[in-house]
Amino acid sequence: MLTNQFAVNYGLEAGVFSELDYYFAKLIGGQDKELQLLALLVSRAYRFGHTLATFEYLNAPAKWFSEEPDETVRNLGFELLKEANLSLETDWRDVVIESPALIKSEWGIYLAKNYQQEGKIVEFVLKHQVGTQFSEERLTRYKGLLDRYFGKTDTQSEIDWQNVAAANSLIQYLSVISGGPGTGKTTTVFKILAILQEAAKESGQAPLKMVLAAPTGKAAARLTESINEQKARALTEIESDILKQIPSESYTIHRLLGIHPISKKTRYHAQNPLMLDLLVVDEASMIDLQLFVDLIEALPAHARIIFLGDKDQLASVEAGSIMSELAFTENYTSRHSQTIEALTGVSLPVNSEIYPANYFSLLKKSYRFDDASTLGRLAKRINTYTHNYFDTQQKIRDVMGILTSHDPLIGYHTLPIEESTLSTELRSFYQPYLDAILAQNSTKQAIFSAFNNARILAIQRRGDYGTERLNHLIAKTLFPTTYNMAFYHGLAIMIEENDYEYGLFNGDIGLILEEEGRLRAFFEIDNELRAFSIHSLPQFNHAFAMTVHKSQGSEFERVMLFLAEYESAFLSTELFYTGLTRAKKEAVIFSSEGAIRASLMQRAQRFSAIQKRLSVALKKPEFLAEPADEELSSESQLSLF
Repeated sequence: MLTNQFAVNYGLEAGVFSELDYYFAKLIGGQDKELQLLALLVSRAYRFGHTLATFEYLNAPAKWFSEEPDETVRNLGFELLKEANLSLETDWRDVVIESPALIKSEWGIYLAKNYQQEGKIVEFVLKHQVGTQFSEERLTRYKGLLDRYFGKTDTQSEIDWQNVAAANSLIQYLSVISGGPGTGKTTTVFKILAILQEAAKESGQAPLKMVLAAPTGKAAARLTESINEQKARALTEIESDILKQIPSESYTIHRLLGIHPISKKTRYHAQNPLMLDLLVVDEASMIDLQLFVDLIEALPAHARIIFLGDKDQLASVEAGSIMSELAFTENYTSRHSQTIEALTGVSLPVNSEIYPANYFSLLKKSYRFDDASTLGRLAKRINTYTHNYFDTQQKIRDVMGILTSHDPLIGYHTLPIEESTLSTELRSFYQPYLDAILAQNSTKQAIFSAFNNARILAIQRRGDYGTERLNHLIAKTLFPTTYNMAFYHGLAIMIEENDYEYGLFNGDIGLILEEEGRLRAFFEIDNELRAFSIHSLPQFNHAFAMTVHKSQGSEFERVMLFLAEYESAFLSTELFYTGLTRAKKEAVIFSSEGAIRASLMQRAQRFSAIQKRLSVALKKPEFLAEPADEELSSESQLSLF
């Protein structure tokens, strides 16, 4: 099939398949045309972030390339079936797979590595499903600490979801806390860390070794900043020896695990675990399948782990959608709900018809956006799930109504737009930064502050409104006499690869600034500015505009978001929501109405079966059965499985 076949060659030329897809299919399929086509599709699905190709997808060739703009390419699936001597009635559930590189499950076809990695995640969750059952003494101690840190509650009070999440994390050695912007994820986890250290002190135990981590350098820096702000505010409320035991530094996950930049092998793993008692991982939605498995395999058996993130944000760039898969349902076992109620006064839902996720907590109240906030209402409406055509159309009308309401904090411009008009808008947006650059007495810190206050985001790199063209236009607009130089005073750059020698990592943002007559690259690292030679920088790109994916883990006072001029299968609610919620106060949206409609009608789809595999496992009697009343240590929890 893969030799001198029109459809396959056309797909290669059109970029539908990569050369890796091609040679993988050739290697796996041998002379079997059906297996060749299957391997081609599964390999391509993995490149697009899916951990498997579902049977629903495989049995619908019209959907194989539905995201492609060219109609000929979208219809390529039918030609591929013909070349493989298959028909539209082919049911891939009946395929016989003899290659060890592919695995058939009840949900679809996996690359063997992905199937095994999903299994490891499911096993890890199952090991931590049964939480610690507190003795009366310990229950009283923790309730007292929760009341002190979060305030006492009664049946008439509004539910404090931060308190509930904290109580859940005290019970569970695995905790997944999801919440939108401004819901207080960092505030919650800071109080959890303080409570655990205080409880250890009261019981005469040694302080817990706690570690903070995040997927990217920028996200790690933000976590460090947020935790240190919490510590500074708590100086008069929490004992100094407790505060000292809460870490003041965060690591990237790559740095924490000691991942080799070439071999990708980790220094820490199951045979050489990390030396810690508790790990907090922020921006968990950005963690892909491989990195998640590397992380949990490096944990010592006794350790707690808390994942923080927003389940509704974009999934990781690489394969997997772990956060959304784990944060799928608010449902708990009866005993777990009773313990939470004893600690907080809140009764959590118990439904025996769906699987319980005792490890999951959802923060529901935004402290950043009140009911009067237009930006908050817009984000909430964009992210609202609709279940039929009429509700979706009402959602579109509501969103367009907000965008066109002339609110001073929400701007909207339709695409396409004249270049001269766009240049005016770009200059106005970055005027505070330009003023800081040109001012004779501006400090480098003031320049960084002005730049970090605002950012321009786009959904993709290429195209009329992608980051490549926008970066060129911004540079030309702000710096008309120097923009075509390789380096100039005021150039913003983003590192594209990790450089462990210099301590610069993928996603780090820097500014090229003049110092004593020389241009140097400055980066904010560990709350201070560090200078680097412009001639020894790792690979970088301009960063006046960045993709929404790259912006995850960052927040700005003001955001200018470019969606698209045309409707596209690439657009999604998650993309729109993630881009918008990078803004803390103001947002300006550039898009056609058609692109907005497409964004609101399409949810990003990642094929994964973690939730399905958990659902099957956690409905089994051994997981629904309640543990005995005696208190379980973390070691005894693990021994149950």
